[in-house]
Amino acid sequence: MGSKTIVSLLLHVIIVSITLTDAQMICYTTGNFTANSTYAKNRDLALRSLASNVTNNGGFYNTTIGLGNDTVYGLVLCMASPSAENCSSCVNDAIRTLMAGCPNQKEAISWGGNPVPCIVHYGNRYFLGSLELSPTEAGYNTGIIYANFRQFLQIWSGLMTDTVTIASTSSSRLMPAAETADLSSSQKIYVFMQCTPDVSPSNCSVCLQHCVDYYKSCCNGYQGGYARTPNCFFRWDLYPFYDLFPQVTSPPPSPSPSPSPPFVISSPPPTNTTIRKGKENTASRTVIVTIVPTAIFLALEAKARGQNGYIAPEYARKRQFSVKSDVFSFGVLVLEIVSGQKPSFQDGDDIEHLTSHAWRRWREGTALDLIDPILRNDSAAAMMRCIHIGLLCVQENVADRPTMAAVVLMLSNSSFTLQIPSKPAFFISRRTDQPASSLISYTSRMTQSQLKTVPPSKNEISITELDPR
Repeated sequence: MGSKTIVSLLLHVIIVSITLTDAQMICYTTGNFTANSTYAKNRDLALRSLASNVTNNGGFYNTTIGLGNDTVYGLVLCMASPSAENCSSCVNDAIRTLMAGCPNQKEAISWGGNPVPCIVHYGNRYFLGSLELSPTEAGYNTGIIYANFRQFLQIWSGLMTDTVTIASTSSSRLMPAAETADLSSSQKIYVFMQCTPDVSPSNCSVCLQHCVDYYKSCCNGYQGGYARTPNCFFRWDLYPFYDLFPQVTSPPPSPSPSPSPPFVISSPPPTNTTIRKGKENTASRTVIVTIVPTAIFLALEAKARGQNGYIAPEYARKRQFSVKSDVFSFGVLVLEIVSGQKPSFQDGDDIEHLTSHAWRRWREGTALDLIDPILRNDSAAAMMRCIHIGLLCVQENVADRPTMAAVVLMLSNSSFTLQIPSKPAFFISRRTDQPASSLISYTSRMTQSQLKTVPPSKNEISITELDPR
C-alpha cells in the first residue's frame, strides 16, 4: 500500500502547544477537607506563606503549618532563575489555579508557566525530600523533524545525558541546567532541566532521566517538548526559550554544503486546522468504514489459515467476542500497514509476532525502525502516531482499548492527545521447531502513568472522506 493511501486514511499529526502560559494542576484523590475547617485555614496560610517568602529565599521555599491531622506541608520553586517579579507572577498564578481548581482537595500540585515555569505543591503528608515520579506529564510541539532523524536523535540523546549529569551534580542550590548542542553551523538544540532542591543529587538524576525516557516514549519526532514530575522539570526546543541561554547572534556564512542532508523542521500551522495537499476536491475511499466490523471475519479466516495474529485475546481465551474485538483487529491492521510485516513473521530462527515486535521497539525508543522503508519519506511523527494508535488498540485489557469512535477521532482530529499504551496481549516469539500450541502466551497488563485522557466519544459520529496528499 502506497504512502499516500496511508496518509489519507490513517495519519493526522497531533497539535499540542508547549507555550506554558497557563498554570496547570493536578488534584490528588487522597482526601478532601470541608470549607472553614482547620485544614482549610491551614492550607490557605501555607499557600500565602509560599507566595510571600519565595522571592526572599532565592526562588525556593517550603513550609509546614498546623499540627496532627490538620498539618499542611508546602513547597514552591521558581525555575530558570527568574527575576523576583516573574517568580511572584508565576507563583501567584499557580496558587490562584489551585484554589479555584482544587478547592477542597487535601493535596494538589500546579506547574505554573507564566512567564517562566514554577512548581507549587501542598499536601497533608510529608513529601519534602522524597523522590516522586508520579504524576508525570508530557507535551510536545507541532514542528516535526523530517530528515536526518537518526543523526538528530544521536545528538539529542547525548545532550540529554550530559544535561541530566550537569543538573544533578551542580553546586548551585537550585540546580538549574541550560545546555545546548550544535546540529549545524546555524542550528542548535536547547535543553533546560531542574530539580526541586529538597531531593538528593542521585534522586535528581533519577527524576530527570525518568522525564527524558517518558518523553521519548510518547513524543519522539516532534520539535520541542517537555516532561515534568513533582520533583523535576525538563524542556527542550530549537530556540532559546529562557533567558538562561546566551543570546543568539547571526551565524557566519555557511561553508561549502555538507554531503549529508540538512535537518528539516516543519513549521506549525497558524491555526488548529488540517492542511490538505494534492488535488482539490479529490475524494479517497474511506477504508475504515469497511474494516471496522471485521473481527469475526478475521478470526474465522485466521483459524482457517492457521494464523492467530488478528484474534483478540478474549476470543483466543474464551471464544467470546467483545465490543472491543474489532478495535484489537484494527490495531493489528494499522501496525501491519505501517511496518509492511505480516501479523506473524520469520525473524532468524524465531517466529515473531508483530504486536510484541512493535511494543519492544516502542519501549526501546526505536519505533522508527518499525516503519516500512517505502514509507520513511513521509512524516516520521505521523508514522509514530500511527504506531501509537495501533498499540492503544491491541492492549490486553479490553477496558483500556479505545472505542472505534475514539480511534476515528484520533485519526481525524488533531485536538486529541493520546494515552500511553500499556503492554499488549501479544504472541511471544518461539522457535520454528516448537509446537504450534506453545505459540500463544499472554502477559499481564502493565499499568503506566498516562498523558491526557482522550475525551469520551459520542455514540453519533460523522466520518468524512479525506483528501489524498
